[in-house]
Amino acid sequence: MLQIFSRQYFTDIECDAMITHFNKMVDTVNASENVNPNYNGRLLNAFECEIHVKDFLYSKAIDLASSISRFYGEDSVYPETIHLVKWPEGTSLGTHADNTWIGSNEPHYSPNRNYSATIVLNDGFEGGNFYFENEEVQSVFPSRKGWGQVFGAGPEYAHGVTEVTSGTRYTLAIWYTRDYQHSLYKTLT
Repeated sequence: MLQIFSRQYFTDIECDAMITHFNKMVDTVNASENVNPNYNGRLLNAFECEIHVKDFLYSKAIDLASSISRFYGEDSVYPETIHLVKWPEGTSLGTHADNTWIGSNEPHYSPNRNYSATIVLNDGFEGGNFYFENEEVQSVFPSRKGWGQVFGAGPEYAHGVTEVTSGTRYTLAIWYTRDYQHSLYKTLT
């Protein structure tokens, strides 16, 4: 049975401010390259944000880490990576896990991720629904501004995003690790 922590994480004003900042940073976004080239030109890493936005994102990620620890019975989890992502019409993301290659169960480029959070930042688009797919069931989460899910990063939580068929979807993705050595805290020191 999947343990999914779903709720509202951000207010409309906070969501709008993150989207405005993303679009303000378009030169940085367009210049960024990612491990997955499908994200080139549509991803903004939190460390690239202006200081007040970066502080806000780190603060929210730390608050959410406490909730994740309580919900999953962990001693501590730490933010590992934070991304603001733009999903134009026609984009999607196939079924995957956030720390393992599906099918082989071999760790991939981010093996230290233990939990994932995906939060939708806007309305006004069609498609782009977040889903989980496993042997038991496919669960689709309709998009709601400010709402998202926290879930395990392993293959039992295989998930994806259906194609955005109209408009533009914006999300905030945060990954968490149990290992302080791979946390944002360690990379900032």
